[in-house]
Amino acid sequence: MELLVVITIVSFALIPLLFLGQQSTRGASSTGKHLLAAHLAAGLLERFLALPYEEARAMAAREFTVREFLPAQGTNLFYDPSLRQALAGKAATFLPDLKRTLGPFTFRLDIWENTDQDILKLTVKIEWPVESGGQATTLRHTYVLEGLKHREAP
Repeated sequence: MELLVVITIVSFALIPLLFLGQQSTRGASSTGKHLLAAHLAAGLLERFLALPYEEARAMAAREFTVREFLPAQGTNLFYDPSLRQALAGKAATFLPDLKRTLGPFTFRLDIWENTDQDILKLTVKIEWPVESGGQATTLRHTYVLEGLKHREAP
């Protein structure tokens, strides 16, 4: 009888520890996705800030729609021609991992222009689905990063 009581008490003590491990894994996964979103947003913003003013303005105007990083019809992620050339023929080795990692992420670039002061305000918005118990929901996480682009002095 005493053994049965001990087993019961120990089992009740161990059950919360098992759930704690599962919650830790879920939390680490969520943190990883937030960090990935931050890096993706920073990369996109840096890409536009590195361009000359007029080129950034024209390119940002084309990016207003929500886009996937890896659409089904091609690899939208590798805009840089030199990067695309360097990775030519090697995509088959890492593209499945990229699709698994970046598949749920979408981005949107919004632009606001102050024509009086020649300033562009660029807003990068990264979204990905909220997971609940391993299942994606209709709710979405959002990460927003903003930057200012000034016209270069002549």
